[in-house]
Amino acid sequence: MLAVSNQNKVIRLPLIRDGELLITKEDVRKLIALHPHVSVIDELYSIKRWLESNPRRCKTKNGTLKFIHRWLDKLPIEVRSNADAFIGFICYHDGNEVKGVERIELPDLSYATSAYLTSRGFMDVSIADWMLQPLITTINWNSLVGGRCLLFSAPQIYHFEFRGAVQLYDEESGEFQAEVVKIVMRCIPKNVVLGKICVGEQGKPSVEYETIYMQISIEGRKYLEIDKLARIFLIDGKDYSSVENVASSSDEQNEA
Repeated sequence: MLAVSNQNKVIRLPLIRDGELLITKEDVRKLIALHPHVSVIDELYSIKRWLESNPRRCKTKNGTLKFIHRWLDKLPIEVRSNADAFIGFICYHDGNEVKGVERIELPDLSYATSAYLTSRGFMDVSIADWMLQPLITTINWNSLVGGRCLLFSAPQIYHFEFRGAVQLYDEESGEFQAEVVKIVMRCIPKNVVLGKICVGEQGKPSVEYETIYMQISIEGRKYLEIDKLARIFLIDGKDYSSVENVASSSDEQNEA
């Protein structure tokens, strides 16, 4: 990613008659307000490269401004949704880097229904047990070759740590900033997909894990911790591991 300059001028776009259109931080803020799900800075640099590669297609100042809006409006949905996306991540197992991880699908926090709670007699058990459905994490691998998928599919507990960075646009400073995300998990394999064998195509193997411990921290601040064995359930430091704590939290919200 290209960082925004500290100066007020962000980028220069060529015009039809050897001039340049200066895009400032204020212009970027306005574009982000109109196109909130687009990585505006990245697209402006893409527009600059396209105009420089197609000088005969350059326009006047007003024409270039209209061209920018048309460009952003016509972006496909998958590109629009890439704003504030991960710019990289590394997977570790027991402190050692794991190669070949293509994608990690984090578990959903699915809460049990009231009928399920009643049938379990929920007043006597921990929320981490009766409130949350199984936490399923899926790791998708690049290939079956190298045995990485198989190495992490044996019926045992694995300790994974995922470290990555998300790039965010700060409207106040007019700059992109990266926030560090750290996810720690202890998992047990639940389902192994060995993938397919097809000429010219990836096998796309994956392993589905039952997650028994998960901790998510952003910029060093712990936002989520769940330990199903130790009956721990914390969200932003607040304890939801017992019925009493949930009732207390509800009372505090009602008073507020």
